[in-house]
Amino acid sequence: MLDENTPVYAWVLIEMVCGLGLGGNFQNMLIALQATIQKADIAVATATFSFIVLLGTTLGIAIGGTVFQNQMTSLAGDLPDTPQVSAFTGDGAGAAIEMIQDLPENLRAIVVSNYAQSMRMVWIVLCVFAGAGFLTSFAIGTHELFTELLLNQGELIVVFGRTNPR
Repeated sequence: MLDENTPVYAWVLIEMVCGLGLGGNFQNMLIALQATIQKADIAVATATFSFIVLLGTTLGIAIGGTVFQNQMTSLAGDLPDTPQVSAFTGDGAGAAIEMIQDLPENLRAIVVSNYAQSMRMVWIVLCVFAGAGFLTSFAIGTHELFTELLLNQGELIVVFGRTNPR
């Protein structure tokens, strides 16, 4: 679907849809987490949740970067063995984007194609991780997020989260 000829508006639109679809879910998960625990544990649960989100982000960046570098190295066979082109392989590939403009047209097309193929592989690998996360979400149990309390005066109060027994 996406390649080096994809117009900018197409991939920006795809990224916006993904960001809008996923971004709003983080706060909802935290609220659901806080509603299912005792009030005394809210700080620990919030810190643990933040740690897990940051750990997932770190792993996603590290895995994505490794896949990108390995793919660029494996595609380097298409490139001539010159010092000018050696920057587009391995760990220097991500930092060498600015140098693409200085390449001759025939080499530029190959390098851009290699970048597109590498990013496609990153997308595929991270989609597999997202799919695995989706499947593990079916193992999450159900919890009530609110409790109805009837006070002595007959007034009904809805309390979110767990209530402390009296």
